Amino acid sequence: MIPLSDKAATRKGLKDKLDAIARTRCFMRDSVAAGRAVPCQRCGNNNVEWAHVISRRDLSLRWELDNNLSLCHSCHVWFDAHRKEARAWFASRWPERWEHIQKIWWQRDKMFGSSVEHLKELLAQMKGLR
Repeated sequence: MIPLSDKAATRKGLKDKLDAIARTRCFMRDSVAAGRAVPCQRCGNNNVEWAHVISRRDLSLRWELDNNLSLCHSCHVWFDAHRKEARAWFASRWPERWEHIQKIWWQRDKMFGSSVEHLKELLAQMKGLR
């Protein structure tokens, strides 16, 4: 295994911290909305995973609350395998969130950098939202 450079290790550590905060925020939002333990947003199952409407590879949306949702493993696999149908389902269920995601996605190159400094700034902002 090739060791990570200090900069890459720092970037990975920041992404991991941002992931933890975003996952917690997503699960809290979805459990409050349901009034019970975090349910799958598609089928209601209680054993959920952190999922993304637009892939988490797109850092401009990875930690955006509107782009996150709670899905059980089966629904997560369906969502990833049937992107067009899944996004249509999401857009019909949460049109405001879909519109917000689209707006960010189309402006992503102007809005987001993946430098260590930017990730640190984003982490500070997200910690303040807890």
